[in-house]
Amino acid sequence: MDDIIFEDRRDAGRRLAKVLAERKNLNQPLVVLGIPRGGLVVADEVAEAMSASLDVIIVRKLRAPFQPELGIGAVVNGDHISIINEEDETICLSMPFSFNAVGEWYRNFDQVEDEEAIAILHRNWARFKLRSP
Repeated sequence: MDDIIFEDRRDAGRRLAKVLAERKNLNQPLVVLGIPRGGLVVADEVAEAMSASLDVIIVRKLRAPFQPELGIGAVVNGDHISIINEEDETICLSMPFSFNAVGEWYRNFDQVEDEEAIAILHRNWARFKLRSP
């Protein structure tokens, strides 16, 4: 698998949506989950391309003890465990051998402001409210 450099988060979402479209099961409703804030930009592109609804999953970065900007994992608040069906599949556009930080695989990895994340959620909510019977 070749290493990919994305132009920005929207480019990553469009490329992922293209691969996911080949696997789309038209018999099931789709929900795309994005991790605020930056992941929402990627998820927005996927949801748009797949005509899927968009929601968020709230996680907290698990930081390295002596390097607080280094995320070594993520944790979700609550008493539930993710349920993974058997037809679930992990799709990766790229799996670089040497991985240090997400941002190194983007030409533009600017921070996503709260206002942009909120606008994405409002736009998707409005889009699906109009489609509801």
